[in-house]
Amino acid sequence: MLGAMGFSFLKPFHSIADTDEKETVFYCTWSKGVEGASAILVEEGILVRKGSKVRPNEVPSLSAGKKKLRAKLREDGIIVDNVFQVDYLFSSYSSASDVVCGFAKNGWVSWMTEDGVTIDQYLNGLINQKI
Repeated sequence: MLGAMGFSFLKPFHSIADTDEKETVFYCTWSKGVEGASAILVEEGILVRKGSKVRPNEVPSLSAGKKKLRAKLREDGIIVDNVFQVDYLFSSYSSASDVVCGFAKNGWVSWMTEDGVTIDQYLNGLINQKI
């Protein structure tokens, strides 16, 4: 019944890249030189990986909804001592970066590969390859 309602538990996540290549990993941090979070893109959104770090505090201007989400993830044991304990799916790239950084960030440009390619650039590149 939950599956019919849009909940996708007990199903494997699928990378959006439809090639046999190694998954492309994206990174997000709140300050230069600080180890932050890593994630992969999946059909359902962005999967922040277990072991990813989050900024310990948030700025006052962070939306109430994102503050509540950060608190809930801590309360549920998903984030402990500012580290994700499990892989966690976000449906929005920006929601993921907001939770990681503790302030509002555009997820399309704040998540980058090791080479500095943003999600926006990466996805546009995939689309252009298929045209």
